[in-house]
Amino acid sequence: MRSPVPACLAILAGVMAFGLLLTGLLAGAVGADRRRDDNERVSAAAARVAQEVQHRMGAEVSSLQALRNEMMLDWPIDVASFHRRLDLHTAESLFDSVAAIEFSRAVPEEALEQFVGRRAVDPSRASLGYPALDLRLDDADLHFLIDYVYPVEGNEAAYGLDLLLVPGRSEVTVAARDTGLPSVTAPLDLVQGGRAVIVDVPVYDTESVPTTLEARRDAFVGVAVVVIRIEDLLGPALDGEPDVLVTVTDVTGTDVTGTGVTSSEDRIVVADAVSDPALDGSGHEVEIAVADRVWVVRTMLAPGARASGTSPSAVWGVGTLVTLVVALAAAMMERSRRRTRAAALEVAEATREIQTILAAFPDMHFRVAGDGTLLGFHQGGNGPGLLTEADIGRPIADLLPTQVLERAMTAHVAARMSSEPVSFEPPMVVAGEPRTFHVRLSRLDHDEVAVSVRDISELADARRELSQLNAELEQRIVERTVELERTNAELEQFAYLASHDLQEPLRHVSMFVERLQTRYGDVLDERGQQYLGFVTDGTTRMRAMIQALLEYSRIGRSALDIEPVDVDDLVADVVASMGTTVAEAGARIECRTGLVVATDAALLRRVVQNLVSNAIRYGHPDRPPVVTITANRVGATWTCTVADNGIGIDDRFAERAFDMFERLGSTRTDSTGIGLAICRRCVELLGGVIDVERGVETGTRITFSLQEPQA
Repeated sequence: MRSPVPACLAILAGVMAFGLLLTGLLAGAVGADRRRDDNERVSAAAARVAQEVQHRMGAEVSSLQALRNEMMLDWPIDVASFHRRLDLHTAESLFDSVAAIEFSRAVPEEALEQFVGRRAVDPSRASLGYPALDLRLDDADLHFLIDYVYPVEGNEAAYGLDLLLVPGRSEVTVAARDTGLPSVTAPLDLVQGGRAVIVDVPVYDTESVPTTLEARRDAFVGVAVVVIRIEDLLGPALDGEPDVLVTVTDVTGTDVTGTGVTSSEDRIVVADAVSDPALDGSGHEVEIAVADRVWVVRTMLAPGARASGTSPSAVWGVGTLVTLVVALAAAMMERSRRRTRAAALEVAEATREIQTILAAFPDMHFRVAGDGTLLGFHQGGNGPGLLTEADIGRPIADLLPTQVLERAMTAHVAARMSSEPVSFEPPMVVAGEPRTFHVRLSRLDHDEVAVSVRDISELADARRELSQLNAELEQRIVERTVELERTNAELEQFAYLASHDLQEPLRHVSMFVERLQTRYGDVLDERGQQYLGFVTDGTTRMRAMIQALLEYSRIGRSALDIEPVDVDDLVADVVASMGTTVAEAGARIECRTGLVVATDAALLRRVVQNLVSNAIRYGHPDRPPVVTITANRVGATWTCTVADNGIGIDDRFAERAFDMFERLGSTRTDSTGIGLAICRRCVELLGGVIDVERGVETGTRITFSLQEPQA
C-alpha cells in the first residue's frame, strides 16, 4: 500500500507547480500590458497634442482668413476701418495667441515716394503712435511695406518695415500671393522676447481670391499678417500630461524618416528634455501639416515616472486565485464577445434603416474628418456630382469644384469650431445648367463634420423674383411718398398763400363798408342799414375763416418737441387762458387725470383748447356748460376723452365732424367750423386718432388716443 504522505506531497507539489506556472504566465502578461498601456498613453498624448496644435493653429489662420475676406469685400480699406475690425475680432476672443496683426502693402519701386508722402500727411494716423517712416531701400522693384499694425503699443518699430529685407520672409509672402492660401514662416525670435511663427494671407482687390496664377498676381495688393506667439499657441496643448515629455519641432524640408534629427534652430518648443540622446528610441511621433509647413510632435514617458497598471509583484501574491481569475476573465471575454456581436447586429440594422430613410430624399450627405478626408457619403438624386466608394479616404479638396472650394474649406473650419451649424448657398453649373445648392455643415464627435447638400434652384429663383418685386415695390413707394410729400407741400403753400392774399381785398371791403356807414349811414333806410350789417357780418366771418385757415396751414411746419407733459397742469393753463369765456358762460371744467405723458405740449394744448372752446360755444341753452376731461394709459398708448353736456352732434353728422368749415347745421355766426379739423390735424401729427363717440344721449364725447414715442 502506497503511503498517503508522498501522494499528498505529490498533489501539493503539482498544485503548487501549476499555481506557480499560471502566476508566472499572468505576471508576464501584466508586465506586457503595463508596457503596452504606457506606449498607448504616450501615443495618445502625441495624438492629443498634435490635434490641439493643429486645431489652435487652424483657428488662428481661419480667423486671419476671415479678416482678409472682410478687407477684400470692403477694399480699399483705410487705417480706421482696419483697427475697428481688429477691435471687433478682439472683443469676440479671436486671435488669442497673436502678438501682432499687420497689413503689408505691395508697393512698386516707382510708388515708394508717393507711399511715404501719403503716410506723412495722413491725419487719421496722428493718434496711433506710429513713428516716422524710415525705409531701408535696395535694388528690388517691389516692396512689401507694413502699412497697418495692431496693436500699436509694443509694435511701433514694425511700421514701415520692408518684408523683403527680412531673411526668409519674401519666399513666404510670394508663396501666399501665388497660391492664394496662407503661408507660414519657420520659427523666429521676437524682439519683445519669446519665439513666434508668422502667417501671411494674401489680399487681392477683388471680392474673392482669383482662380488663376496670372489673375492672382494682377489683383495682388498685399498680405494680412499675423504674428503668433508659440508659447501662447502651444502652452495649453502641452499641459495635462505631467509624466509625459513633449517636443514640437518644425521639420519642413528635413528628412524626418531618416535620422529623425533636426537642427536646434528649427525646433519650435522644447517643453522637456526629449532631445537627450540617452532617451532616444522610446518616444512616439505624430506628423501634422500646419498651413504649408510640417511639424512633428514627439512624446515619451518621463524618466522615473511610475508605470501605469498593476505591479507584477502583486500578481504573485494572489497565485492561489489565478485559476479563478482566468476563468472569470474567460467568462467576461465571452460575454463581451456576445455583446459586441449583438451591438454589431444592431448597428447594421440601424445602418440599413438610415440608408432606407436617406434613399427617400434627394439630398446628398457626407461625413468628413477634421483634416478634410471623406469618411462616407450617401448619394442623393439631384446632387452636384457623383461619387464612388473609391473616393472614400480622399481629401474633399480634390473632389470639390474649384468654384466652391474656398467657401467650402472655410465653412469646414468654421463648423469644426462652432457648436451651431454653418451653411452657405453656392451657385454652380451642373450639366451646363445653372443651379443653386444649400450646403449645411454640423460638427460631430471625434472632430468630424456632417455635410448635407440640397438643390434649391427653384427656391433661389423664387427668392430672386421676390427680391426684385420687393425692390420694385419699394421704389414705387418711395416715388409715391415723394409725390405725396410734394403734393402736401404744395397744398399747404396754396392754403397759406390763398388765405394770405385774401386778406388784402377783404381789408378794402371792410374799409369801404366802414366809410359807407360813416358817410351815408343817415341817408340809408332801415333795409339799407340791414344790408350794410349783412356785409359787415360777412366780412367779419370771412376774416375769421381766413385766420383759421392760416392757423391750420401753419400746423406741422415745425418739428415736434417731445417732452414730459402733465395733463392736469396743461388743462389748468388752458382754462386760465380762457378765463373770461369760461366766466361769462358760467362753465365748469373738471380734470383730474394724474397723468404725465411724453408728447408735444403745443399741439396737445391746441387740441384741448379747441375741444373746451367748442363745448362752451355749443352749450345747451337750458343749463350751464360742464366739461369733463378724463385720461388713462395702457402701456405706451394713452387715451383722453373730453365730454360735455351741450347740444351734442347727431350721429348722422359724426363722419363729417372733422371736415374743414363744417358746422353740422349750426346757425352760430361766431364759429368758423375749423376747430375740429385743427384737432384732427394735431392728433395725426402726434401719431394718434380722434373720433366722435356715437350713441351719446346727452352732449358730446370726443376721444383721441396717442402712442408715446420710444425712448
